Amino acid sequence: MRYNIEKDYHYIPFEPMVTPQVWEDILKGPCYVINLNRNPERWETAQEKIKNAGFTNVHRISAVDGKNPIFLEQNWNLYQNPSFAEWDQEFVQYPGKQGCFLSHMKIWKKIIDERIPWVTVLEDDVLFHSQWNILAPKYFELTPKDFDVLYLGAQFEFESSYHIDCGPVFCTHAMIVTYNGAKKLYEMCLNKTDGVYTIDCMIIDMMKFKMHFSKTHAIDFPFIWYVWNGYRFFPTEQINMPKGWTKRNRGLVFQDESYGSEVRPW
Repeated sequence: MRYNIEKDYHYIPFEPMVTPQVWEDILKGPCYVINLNRNPERWETAQEKIKNAGFTNVHRISAVDGKNPIFLEQNWNLYQNPSFAEWDQEFVQYPGKQGCFLSHMKIWKKIIDERIPWVTVLEDDVLFHSQWNILAPKYFELTPKDFDVLYLGAQFEFESSYHIDCGPVFCTHAMIVTYNGAKKLYEMCLNKTDGVYTIDCMIIDMMKFKMHFSKTHAIDFPFIWYVWNGYRFFPTEQINMPKGWTKRNRGLVFQDESYGSEVRPW
């Protein structure tokens, strides 16, 4: 296992904060869209799709561009240049992965600094399920409201037979992050004893830690999460994509393969 039990994951004091209770709270709440400055056309397309999905408070977040070495170095300096995990050579070789990590850190820090109760975080290649406007409100109604992070779309490590699961998942393209969730993710990602690495791998390791040491999920650290699973129950042709992208699309928000990847050369 890739963690030091005594040092990596620990209880972070909970701060009382308003949390979303109905779907309308999510649609009216802040929605941050991660977009590179050199991809303005993706921002235009994303805005239209996200607004059609019902979000009314949409903001662009300038992504950290891993292909700009000076900008990348400046952003690492903001976090005191944490060491990289030696075993994740892709994180070193593909600076797009570093840019993705830093872009999400930027949002978590903004949530913490401005004490924002929750934010819907989307990457600019999102594609919504064709029945999104019908399914999303119902899924949220059935989702426990104690979450730190809610995955609207993800890649399950293991196949799930539940509409709403709490198993380990990859991907960061569509998630709701609360204030307390941002605090937990921010602190534990930056203070990992073996260094930082690919962001969704860091998060899934936190999930596995919790599942291994708390069979009933009785502990609330590293964090509490739920995942929407639309694949088994509401299949759609939208998810059928080449290059292994289909497996990423198990929720109600997908990643559009036609945009390609900024994280690694596919």
